Amino acid sequence: MIEPDFGKTISEYLTRIDSEDDHVRSIGTYFPSELSYPCLRSLFLRYKYPDKQPSPDKLRIFRIGNLLHVFLQQALGTETNQFRLCGLEQSVTYRINGIELRGRVDAIIELPDGEETVVEIKTCSPQTFNYPLPKPEHLAQTMFYLNRLHLKKAFIVYVEKNRLEIQVYPVEYDDVIFKEMIGRTRALHKALKEDVIPDQEANHWGGKICQYCDFKEECKT
Repeated sequence: MIEPDFGKTISEYLTRIDSEDDHVRSIGTYFPSELSYPCLRSLFLRYKYPDKQPSPDKLRIFRIGNLLHVFLQQALGTETNQFRLCGLEQSVTYRINGIELRGRVDAIIELPDGEETVVEIKTCSPQTFNYPLPKPEHLAQTMFYLNRLHLKKAFIVYVEKNRLEIQVYPVEYDDVIFKEMIGRTRALHKALKEDVIPDQEANHWGGKICQYCDFKEECKT
């Protein structure tokens, strides 16, 4: 009996659905979920090499995170007296000087006092779950959503993938963080237009980001 290579089948499927991702990258169109990543050079290289696929291991991790996202959004839609679900995956945009930022908010809820807040869901490994949270890049992404929706508060919800343990961090809008993201967007846009590779920011994070980067070889050239 010939044994099927189920691992190969899964890898091929993950590669196919990743290529159908609606994050079509073109100079001038950017995404807050990516711009909050702590290495502008890595993001620059994603735009320079748009056809390069993430590693199979990384695709599996992304898929698990996406499946948990859907599960948690479904849970938010169940009947509860703690809040009312107002919307899921709401699109938000920001345009300035030929630059467009596009994002999707995980969820918007209304609390019993009538206040609407953003819910940003992040899945993570057991190791990350024990790090100091929320992460700066997740704060930046959330500030973008609050700014575009003209809301003041959000909950960043971290979900540990193995046991579905949850930590919730209430945050308030910070205009300084929002403006820093817009500054990063402008810096990336300028680098891409002028074809000048940005500095290797990941070095400031102890090299761990470099270890898992899909563009290690391109970064050296």
